[in-house]
Amino acid sequence: GWKWTPTMLIGQGCKTHLRKEELPSGRLVVNISKHYVAVIAGVIHDTIYSVSITRDGTRCVYGYYNQ
Repeated sequence: GWKWTPTMLIGQGCKTHLRKEELPSGRLVVNISKHYVAVIAGVIHDTIYSVSITRDGTRCVYGYYNQ
């Protein structure tokens, strides 16, 4: 089973960004704006990976699934 961990609540503002140091280690499925991305051991695995996905570390994470 995968467990959902929210990182941003309504009206709270962004607290977690798509950066290795701000996410737990292991295998994650991360929810970002209009997209989900796999992060394994801090490395992004995505079919449309580009600089726009990370926005140089400023991309906000809404939450993630992990085991």
